Amino acid sequence: MGMRPGDLYPLTVAEFAVMYEAWAEREETARRTAWEQTRFLAHCMLMPYAKKRLQPEDVIRFPWEEKPTGRQRSQRATAADIERIRRRFGED
Repeated sequence: MGMRPGDLYPLTVAEFAVMYEAWAEREETARRTAWEQTRFLAHCMLMPYAKKRLQPEDVIRFPWEEKPTGRQRSQRATAADIERIRRRFGED
């Protein structure tokens, strides 16, 4: 995350969790953007050779574009997860 130890140590677990979540979201957005740019370039290069009109999703479909099924568990922490973490690390 690019934090110095002096910036990290005074943080509570909750403050660090918020900072980490924002950092992770920014990193994930950057990663997805890079893959979508790559797909767009591949789409543009393939268009002159395609027998039918291609859409970028025809080149590759990414996991984050799939509709979640009921069987997939949410990646977000539940209230029970947060409470378990608070008990473990002693934050009230």
